[in-house]
Amino acid sequence: MTTDETDDGKRSSLGTILIAVIVFLGVAYVLSCGPVLWLCEHGYLASQARIVYSPLDELAIRSELAGTALEWYAELWVGPPPP
Repeated sequence: MTTDETDDGKRSSLGTILIAVIVFLGVAYVLSCGPVLWLCEHGYLASQARIVYSPLDELAIRSELAGTALEWYAELWVGPPPP
């Protein structure tokens, strides 16, 4: 095995790990909005903490599917909005 083949294998592994980390962080960001909503609703965090999730709010506005999914997920944490 040559040095070039070893470097290619390392780059390939590093690329795979980088993609996995990016996907994991994206999923963790979306899933963390539920606990943050709960913490805000119960007074443990200031409501300004929600600003971190404004990209998700924008996504919910622009995509009906994303909006429905995010609303469903938020209701798991804080319950449905009052009538």
